Amino acid sequence: MKKAQPRRTHSQPLQVRVAPDLYRLFEDAANASGLSLSAWARERLTQAARRELRQAGVGGAEQKVDRR
Repeated sequence: MKKAQPRRTHSQPLQVRVAPDLYRLFEDAANASGLSLSAWARERLTQAARRELRQAGVGGAEQKVDRR
């Protein structure tokens, strides 16, 4: 019997254009942390957004985010 695949919850793609050297830098950082590039970018963008919202005193900094 086949094992059920986990349901994906990511439905909004975010496309960002970067220079090839930045792409390699991000890829290397993701590999060093043991994450896929997508997971690494999600985590880092979430951390940066929360930090900026806290610094600006804007609500939503502690909003729960699904990290799957």
